Amino acid sequence: MNMTACSHCHQTQFYKSPPPTRPFLGSQLEEVIYIYEETFRLEELIAQFNEERAALLRRLNIIQSPTIGLPTEILSTIFEHTCPPPDFRNQHEFPPYGEETEDEEQEMPFQLVLGAVSSHWRRVVRSSPRLWTSVFSNIGVSPKKFPNILRLFIENSKHVPLSLVLRFLDSNPMNPFLVHPSIDLLIIEALPRIRELHLVNPPRIWHAYLPCLTRLAECSLNLSRPEAYVPDQQVMLPLIAPLRRLSLQEALWRTDASLQLPFLAITSLTLSEIPPDLSVQVFLQCPNLVEFHCISYSVQLPPPKPVTLTNDITFQYLKIFDWETRSCPWSHALVRYLTTPILRELRIFAMLDPTECNSQEFYNRLPPTLTKLELLTPSHVNYVRDDSNIEDLRMLYCNTEEVFQLFQRLRPIWRDGKLVKTFPRLRKLTIGEGGDDLDLLPVSCSIAVLEMLEKRLDSSTNSFHLVLETSEVDWLPEVEGKLKELKQAGFDLKIIECGAYNFLE
Repeated sequence: MNMTACSHCHQTQFYKSPPPTRPFLGSQLEEVIYIYEETFRLEELIAQFNEERAALLRRLNIIQSPTIGLPTEILSTIFEHTCPPPDFRNQHEFPPYGEETEDEEQEMPFQLVLGAVSSHWRRVVRSSPRLWTSVFSNIGVSPKKFPNILRLFIENSKHVPLSLVLRFLDSNPMNPFLVHPSIDLLIIEALPRIRELHLVNPPRIWHAYLPCLTRLAECSLNLSRPEAYVPDQQVMLPLIAPLRRLSLQEALWRTDASLQLPFLAITSLTLSEIPPDLSVQVFLQCPNLVEFHCISYSVQLPPPKPVTLTNDITFQYLKIFDWETRSCPWSHALVRYLTTPILRELRIFAMLDPTECNSQEFYNRLPPTLTKLELLTPSHVNYVRDDSNIEDLRMLYCNTEEVFQLFQRLRPIWRDGKLVKTFPRLRKLTIGEGGDDLDLLPVSCSIAVLEMLEKRLDSSTNSFHLVLETSEVDWLPEVEGKLKELKQAGFDLKIIECGAYNFLE
């Protein structure tokens, strides 16, 4: 054994001499083989020692863990509150038409991260079914790894209801598997306990199993297909399912399309790029709707069938009505006959010319509960009653002259000794897109804004937000000064130009 002194602390330390090397006995080739074999043997020993060391450290983690004394039920509850909740909020908000689903690598599920801390945590995580009830995955990013992860979720969730979000990135509707041959049978067994299902470009084989979703409460189906494939023919969901929220995109583009739904249960319905005649027919069969959204502009849609809507219809529970389609006879008929006694939000972009479908009668029937209104152009505002209780008004498309006229209309006027306000409860006005002339609104618009606000802001209306999404205003210095005075007087006045707050902030 050799002895030396540390160059830093000058303490004597001992170390073992390296073992003597075996004398060279054979040929050079034999010696090379021997060295490789010994190196491999030592690497295996090192790996074994590392595994044993890791096992000891895991045991140490368990022994020293502050949670070791907690009952399993308490630790499981802590994990449930720690695990990030699934964010399914946007599953019913389809992306713009033609937008592709992003091919992005996903993070490791948080359940597996928890289980990697110690064997004790792993046992608790895998014995906690409520931790495994929500799955969100892009099928195709990790084709070999995902089936195993999905198996963990299905098996560990036991009999608890499941929520699945599956986005198929290869977009091959003729794929013969639901997900993967190694996991399909397990998925089929779990279908009756799925309460929430969101599929993007799923293989068509899924249609054969949709009737098994007897506990389905929420569902969104994006059935957009490559041009090389014909559209799907049918969507069949079980009539006994407690389905309250449904969204369909790019489905049933065929004249022989069929649809089966538990219509009476649905309270929220979103249809995107569905033929307008079918959209209206589905809408009419859901009398308990609270929220309805429809957007349909595609020129590839089949020609609509003849209009069959000829009688007045009333939706007693409808609070949100969003109708955005090409101008067509079905849109005209719906506007003509629809009554919504408790409507709160209206977004209607289906009429380039409001006079072509008696829209004045539709606007006259709008209830006093309506507080949010979005219209195609300011010219449509002329059909809305001045005494409406609208608080939030948005124009989708404008030109400079229309914006100026709108500001003038919203300026209160004296009538019979009283100051009369158009839309007396209006608190927010949004101006959307427009032509090049809308990029910079002229000085006349700055004066019109000031005149409108000076008369609107009072003890009954102490706030107003003007949002110019793509425009700026050529403000006169004296107008800026008077607007600042209104702000300093305590009024909640905000003006946003091109997405940014202006000089008032």
